[in-house]
Amino acid sequence: MIRNRIYDLFFLALLFVVLVGVSRLLAPFSGALLSALVCAIMFFPLYEALLRLFPRQSRSAMALLADSLVLIVFVTPMILLAWAIVLESSYLGPAMKQWNMTLDQWRLGIVTDSVPGMGFLQRLLGTVVGMTPLQFQANVIERVSKSLEAISGWGTYAADRAVFFFFDLLLIFFVLFFLFRDGKRWFRYIHDLTPLNRSDKEHLMTRIQDTVIGVSRGWLFTGVVQGLVAMLAYVAVGVEGAVLLGALTAFMGLLPAVGTLGIWVPVAISLLTKGLYWRSAFILVWGTLVVVGLIDSMARPYLIGKRVELPLFVLFFALLGGVAVWGAKGIIIGPLLVAITPVLLDIYRDRYLRHPLDKP
Repeated sequence: MIRNRIYDLFFLALLFVVLVGVSRLLAPFSGALLSALVCAIMFFPLYEALLRLFPRQSRSAMALLADSLVLIVFVTPMILLAWAIVLESSYLGPAMKQWNMTLDQWRLGIVTDSVPGMGFLQRLLGTVVGMTPLQFQANVIERVSKSLEAISGWGTYAADRAVFFFFDLLLIFFVLFFLFRDGKRWFRYIHDLTPLNRSDKEHLMTRIQDTVIGVSRGWLFTGVVQGLVAMLAYVAVGVEGAVLLGALTAFMGLLPAVGTLGIWVPVAISLLTKGLYWRSAFILVWGTLVVVGLIDSMARPYLIGKRVELPLFVLFFALLGGVAVWGAKGIIIGPLLVAITPVLLDIYRDRYLRHPLDKP
């Protein structure tokens, strides 16, 4: 008896150490592995359809074909975006040059001469609150410097990540091939290892699948809608390169850290530097109330929660909390944890709290 207990303790300790070591080994690739898993869950019906369509072909060949189709789905928008940049670079070039000149003037402290209307605002503040020209200039420079530091820090991070982007992309589709080909066998293996009864395991696995699909599709669809809505605003105020800016807004909408603010806020500031105050105000109001307020804060949780079957306010905090704790991976992890919690609580209630006579 004692020998069996020692054996069990040693085995469990060894298993725990090995699992921790494997998790630390795979930690640097966690983002790519999670992305591959999400893609496998989303596009596995495509792989099964290919198997039915070409029954004589091997599973490896169909997995490679499905992997290639998914690659096309993700790479094609990038190619179109690059094409839009080439077509509209002639419009954005002068705007970026003027924007850089204005930023250089702000760094040097030349505020009132660089932006039309700043002199009037300076005189108004001097009359109303008694702010001197030096105080006004110091306040503007301080806030601009902080904004530039934030933008510069994010730009540096994006540049550093761009080096690993193509490696991560190759890793995602390398793993995705094996998830397509051997996914069912791995799923059955994990299913058998889970120490729950059959109905609870099926309920839990279904919940996980619905959550991943709902979050992924809702996030992608919301990003596309944000890009289209922002593009309408850019066209309405006559911004040059509206199509490209709309595509960039859609792309930024997929990023949790900065989001669409990384596009429409600089556009509004650029219009402000040209003295187009009403157009700048329109972009700011439209971006705040519609792009972020209506679509990002309300439509995105609704689209995701419709499949996940979670209350809107719960899903809202699951997304925000997940991104705050895990970054981009939190888009999936946060809602997933919240979605499976009720399932686990129901299992706990039925297993440990209910008396056998209380069960129907």
